[in-house]
Amino acid sequence: MQLDEVAAVAALRGEPQHVSAAGVTRTGTRLATIENVSPFGAVSRRRLVLAADDDRAARACLGAIRWFKTDAPRQLRDRWDVSAVLLTVANDAATATDRCLSFTLRTTPLHVFSEATAISSAP
Repeated sequence: MQLDEVAAVAALRGEPQHVSAAGVTRTGTRLATIENVSPFGAVSRRRLVLAADDDRAARACLGAIRWFKTDAPRQLRDRWDVSAVLLTVANDAATATDRCLSFTLRTTPLHVFSEATAISSAP
């Protein structure tokens, strides 16, 4: 997955619209993110972070964010803030993912894997 694909989704109207990085892996691979500003403000909405383990899962996450920004019911968009951590090498980034997803108590992490067991929500 290319960073310009992330930027194209971020450029769509609405949040999330900030492309950044949660850090780098031990091998120097960038942990790309698409984020909104809610972690930095006092917002009462629920927060969902999608975490993708490879390119295929990252494309699924971008598709979900695209849907959220363009076709999701307004009531849903008004109640939730959505961000994504787009990992490229799952084994190399596992501990970084856990740290990134636990930075706020209001976050509901949703891990998206490219295997047949597509989606797993953390407790």
